[in-house]
Amino acid sequence: MMIKRGWLHPYDFKEQIPIDLKAAETAVQTLIRDTFPGSPTTFVPNSNPRNL
Repeated sequence: MMIKRGWLHPYDFKEQIPIDLKAAETAVQTLIRDTFPGSPTTFVPNSNPRNL
C-alpha cells in the first residue's frame, strides 16, 4: 500500500530521503505545537528528558 501511494521507495534512496525528511519535519512540528498553552506537558525543544 505504501509503495502504491508513493510513500515508500525501497530501491530508490534519492526519492525516499525527501519523503523521510518531510515525515520527520512533520513529527517535530507536531511535538512543538503548543496545543494546550500552559500545560505542564508542553514540549521544550533542546531539553534533555533525563535532566527533568
